[in-house]
Amino acid sequence: MKGKTGIWIDGKKAIIVHLFDHTEVVDILESEVVYRQRFPGEGKAFTRLGEYYISNEEKEEERVHHERRHYLEAVVAKLDADCDIVVFGPAQTKQELLKAMQKRPEFASKLITLKPADDMTVNQFKEKVREYFEQVVA
Repeated sequence: MKGKTGIWIDGKKAIIVHLFDHTEVVDILESEVVYRQRFPGEGKAFTRLGEYYISNEEKEEERVHHERRHYLEAVVAKLDADCDIVVFGPAQTKQELLKAMQKRPEFASKLITLKPADDMTVNQFKEKVREYFEQVVA
């Protein structure tokens, strides 16, 4: 069954609204990405060893990168390639989601629209998706 799907995404959560003929399904995925880990009594972010400074910055960046990739793959797994798709979001995450979708063969040649949008509630987003697809069809 061909439907319409709207996604609102940022680094912390994704709201996925699937619109079919007379039904709508909402999925909310929370990101488990921890951008900054804080420890009690934490001191400097580096260690000095003679003339050299040692930090965990690269290790932390790599961990965040892998966590974001798994988050985006979880969002893509919730999508159906037969649906028309529009992606809303406030930042670069929507472009990262588009790249993750295009890596899968069922989405590789699919036209996916990206739109900027600020943070909104689930009901506001459902209304925005309905309005978008009414304008596209009209």
